[in-house]
Amino acid sequence: MKTQKFIALIAVAFMIISVFLSWIEVESSATVLGQKAFLSLGGITGVQTTAGIIGLVFSVIGGILVLFQNRIGSIVVGVLNVLNGLGHAASWSGFIVSTRVSFSGDGFSSEASWSLQIGMYLFLISSVVFLIGVISNENSRQSVEKPVETVPSSITLDENSSSANIFTTVERVIIGVFSLLLLFLFVMFLTA
Repeated sequence: MKTQKFIALIAVAFMIISVFLSWIEVESSATVLGQKAFLSLGGITGVQTTAGIIGLVFSVIGGILVLFQNRIGSIVVGVLNVLNGLGHAASWSGFIVSTRVSFSGDGFSSEASWSLQIGMYLFLISSVVFLIGVISNENSRQSVEKPVETVPSSITLDENSSSANIFTTVERVIIGVFSLLLLFLFVMFLTA
């Protein structure tokens, strides 16, 4: 299995996992004539939202298309999933990490806040990584179709040679993005 295809399938797994994690946290409080009330919905998971269910369906379809090597379909599903995630994040917060709204008047005050959670970030990042993996897989296929020159048997490659490197530049970028994702998740769990 090619590395790009493997990376795209790992990204599908992360997208599927992310829809079962918390995407949004909503809290509200009110004070009326000295009486206080507080409501916290905790984390709303991706599968509790329409965008999350659509993202789950697109993720499964994307994984199937990658397995059956449907390049155009995989790219289309990848773009749709990125747009789905970005649209959902923008509709809740306008890409602001946390939003707070408050009202007050004679004898009353109220406040509501919502914030994006780890599942939403994981979905967005893995959707982008999926799209990069699918596009780089298409680019590597186009380069495979070109005729390959044979290397004479008298020439040997040492380990430091650029031809002997296992990972291409695109693969290194994808691995870097995944590393940053894992670091981000680690920091988020530490600060939660």
